[in-house]
Amino acid sequence: MSSGVRIADEVLTIYQKMKLHHHGDDYEEHFKILILKIDKSEIVLDDKKCLKVKDLKNERDVFRKVSSMLPPDICRYALYDCNYNTSETSKDDLILILWAPDGVSVKEKMLYASSFRELKRTFTGIKFDLQMNDPADIKDESTFLDKLGPKGTIKKLEGIDVGKRDEKGFDAGKKHKKGSGARRRRKKGSEASGSNEGEEASGSDEEGEEASGSDEEGLEAAS
Repeated sequence: MSSGVRIADEVLTIYQKMKLHHHGDDYEEHFKILILKIDKSEIVLDDKKCLKVKDLKNERDVFRKVSSMLPPDICRYALYDCNYNTSETSKDDLILILWAPDGVSVKEKMLYASSFRELKRTFTGIKFDLQMNDPADIKDESTFLDKLGPKGTIKKLEGIDVGKRDEKGFDAGKKHKKGSGARRRRKKGSEASGSNEGEEASGSDEEGEEASGSDEEGLEAAS
């Protein structure tokens, strides 16, 4: 590579598997995201920051989990197998990301940037690539949507409707429905309470009428 940094054989092997989706392979063992780092003039796996499909089975929001894998204060590369839906079909495409946060040294940024150009040439078949510097970009789905297709054409990102993620990364639509159910339960409880109060009031009226009748009988007896 022009920067003097080479790609580890292990990285190249895993990339080929991610790219080809070999027929008959166990999908659960397929890598969803690779986080790569430069270590001693070599691009290697950041082992603690690589996830397979099986590692994300219980994740409510895969996109937010994936984006959280990028550290806040050091440069990294990410190879992300992104799933998204258009109005016509479901797709899986590889996105190559250069993460270079603003706080790192100029020297580190330059090393990662120059190696990124060669990385793109080596990873033939990468459909999308992007560079991000701001932590807000990582969490913002629109950063990815702008790359995946014209505005309005992408309907879902990692199984969640576009625009339905809230600040915690949950499906805001589902959260809203849950809240509506709670409101319905509260309303139902209020109606039941009102009904009980009405029954109590009716009972009081009946007791009052009975008491009035007793008074009238007493007066007739006295006369």
